[in-house]
Formats: sequence, C-alpha cells, structure tokens
Amino acid sequence: NGLASIVGSAAAVGIASMGNRYGISAWQWGYIIWGTITVAVGITCFFALIDSPNSWVLQLTEEEKEIVELRTRDNAVVRKQTVRVAQYWEALREPRLWLLCIASLAHNLQNGGLVTYSTVLVSGLGFNSTQSILLQIPSGAFTVLYCGFAVYLNRRTKQIVYTAVVCYSISALGCLLLAVLPNTGVKLLGYYLSWAQTGSYVMLITVIGSTVSGYSKKIFYNGANMLAYTVGNFCGPLMLVESTKPAYVPTMWGFFACNLLNICCFLTVRFILARINKKRLPERSSEPTDVYLNLTDKEDRNYNYQL
Repeated sequence: NGLASIVGSAAAVGIASMGNRYGISAWQWGYIIWGTITVAVGITCFFALIDSPNSWVLQLTEEEKEIVELRTRDNAVVRKQTVRVAQYWEALREPRLWLLCIASLAHNLQNGGLVTYSTVLVSGLGFNSTQSILLQIPSGAFTVLYCGFAVYLNRRTKQIVYTAVVCYSISALGCLLLAVLPNTGVKLLGYYLSWAQTGSYVMLITVIGSTVSGYSKKIFYNGANMLAYTVGNFCGPLMLVESTKPAYVPTMWGFFACNLLNICCFLTVRFILARINKKRLPERSSEPTDVYLNLTDKEDRNYNYQL
C-alpha cells in the first residue's frame, strides 16, 4: 500500500495534466490506465503464481524440500481438502477471535477514512490540489517505514503484541494532534504520524498466524479478519461528516479512541494467551506434535503461543 501510494500519487499528477484527451476526462484516464494494469497483472498471476511450496515449477532439491517441510511444521498448519466444522465452532467460542475482529474493525475505520479523504484532509490545510496529491508521497513513504519499523522491532524484542501497541500509540498521538492543532500545515505532522497504524496491522496478521493452529480454524480466523477489514474500510469514510470539514475534529477524536480500543484488545489477547502458556508449561511433551494431525492450538497441549 505504501509503495502504491508513492507511485500512484506521482502518476496521478501526470494523469491530471493529460486533460481531456480523445474526449476522455483525466479522472477517466486514471480508471482506464490502472484498470488495464490491474487486469493484466491479475491474468499473469492466475497463470504464473505458484500455488504450493512443493510445486514442480520450483524444481526443489531434496535439501530444499526438507527445508519446506520444516517450515510447514513451524507454521503448525498443513493444507487440507476437508473442512472441519468443529474448528469453526471452536474459533467462535474464543474471546480472542472477537477481540481481534474488533481491533481489525476499529483499525480499518481509521484506515478507510484517511485513505478515502487523504487529499481532502491535506487540501484543507491550505494546499492546492496538486500539492495535496504530491504530499501523499511522504505518507506512502511513512507507511513503508512504519511497516519496516514494526518488523524490525518485533525481530529485536520477540514481542508481537507490544510492537503493535507501540505503533498504535504513535498513531494515537497523530490523531490527537489532528484533533487539537490549528488547521494549518503543521497538522501534517499528525497526519503522517497517524499512519503508524499500518505497522500494527502487520502485527495483527502476525498474531493470527502465530497463535492459531488447525487448517480450518486458521482459514476461519483469516476470513473473520477480512470481514472486519472490509466493514471497517466501508464505514470509515462515513465518519467524516460534511458539516465538520475541513478539520473533521470529531472524526479525529473517534480515530484516537479507535487506537486506544485496539491497544486494549491486543493487551487483553496477550493476557489470555500468556495465561494459557503458563498453564500448559508443566504439561508439554518433549516430542513435537505431528502437524499432519491437523490439531488446533487448543487441542495441541504442546502448542506455545508466540506473543
């Protein structure tokens, strides 16, 4: 998303300068150009994208196949063709699922609002339309930097949840500045800080990947997250009410509250799973669990939640 924002913003200025060529407006050219590229890339991926780590296209050596096998075990999930409905019900009964969905929904309320109204928010600070588009390039760069920062911090500390909390804290500060600072160019600081939430979303996906086992259960968790992601991005722009422009102060306070809510959700998830880890510690076996049994993290008493 960050790289797309950088390239897209720069390209948008060029497309805007095309004017009414061949009887087609500049905004229509944008849909034609990016739509064509999207379709071309989609077709290419459909035929060329490898769908399995054991694909013959990779021409893996025996040593590489063994590495793939070990990585599969590390992921604690093996692809299955049968659906285990019991794993769906297990997921629905876990508070963790609902907390992560609430976090994803609240996260994407801000994401959807800021993405949709990005140029409107910046132009409201006194910049013209071209400047407002060009100032999206730094926001894309900050998005990339925040994601890199989150990954780096997680690798150094081995603390997924606390890394997300740090990023949400930075984002909350940005939203607070957007809510309280005068409506001038200085607000750009808050705008760019607010994108720190992108690093948190990387950690949210990582939490699902590292704390959920069982193929059907993991699919369900990811599906629920995608549903919350979609609803959040749909409803987020609706929070920016016309009567509160150009600063949208009530909305910024709402986004600030969303960041605080996400921090609470993540810390609660960590508290729940840390208690389970502590309880299981005396029960763990020295023999690793066979991942091909397709056990869930709840069924596998050897499973250790990475937090």
